[in-house]
Amino acid sequence: MKRIVTIIACLGLLLLGAGAAMAASVTASYGIGDTDAPNLEQFLFNKYIDHVTETFDVDHDNLSAGATLSSTGFMRLNVGPMIGSGGYVADGSTAKLGEFAVTGDRFFSNGVDGAEGTSGFHVAFDANREHRAVGFYLSGFDTNSMYTVTFGMRDGTSYTVDLAAYVAELVDIGLPIYFGFETDGSFDGMFFHKSPDNFGLDNLSTMTTPIPGAVWLLGTGLFGLLGYRRLRG
Repeated sequence: MKRIVTIIACLGLLLLGAGAAMAASVTASYGIGDTDAPNLEQFLFNKYIDHVTETFDVDHDNLSAGATLSSTGFMRLNVGPMIGSGGYVADGSTAKLGEFAVTGDRFFSNGVDGAEGTSGFHVAFDANREHRAVGFYLSGFDTNSMYTVTFGMRDGTSYTVDLAAYVAELVDIGLPIYFGFETDGSFDGMFFHKSPDNFGLDNLSTMTTPIPGAVWLLGTGLFGLLGYRRLRG
């Protein structure tokens, strides 16, 4: 049976580099496969009032200096400006080794034909919005590699995690994996560090304002999913 959602850990076990004792807490989850990954994405969308998603499919002409585009020329930046190196937008219809597009459309890659960026890239979130959760698909995932991500928090703290270190299962090339992070504070951005392995990033979303628990459960019929989390978490 596939894992719908795997709860990785609470902040104390998962995320490194906590700041002050009263800093916001963060929890994380992931889903693997064509069913479990989108189920986790939808699970998070259902849990919050609204969300904004970066699909890289609409040209808004606001690509920040330092990143590059492929000849397709498309990048969507609803979540915030992307500032980085060595990245490009790939056409998902022409898949490459270790890369995929979740919906068959464009996605952001951290390397160009095997080349890596110099340090990584930063995604800034809209300072006028609250960002209580972050989710994204990552392709070409190799648990023997490193996928280090640093989350910046609005309270001034930051948290760093190697995603591969917390995924227990092997992830076959081509399978989607979706990561979700939730906080009782607010995220203000994230930095993807240079990785020894090329990867593709798609559907980067931030979610705002949790729906009250009783209303959320009543309106979404998630009792079975929540039970599965308790049994398998």
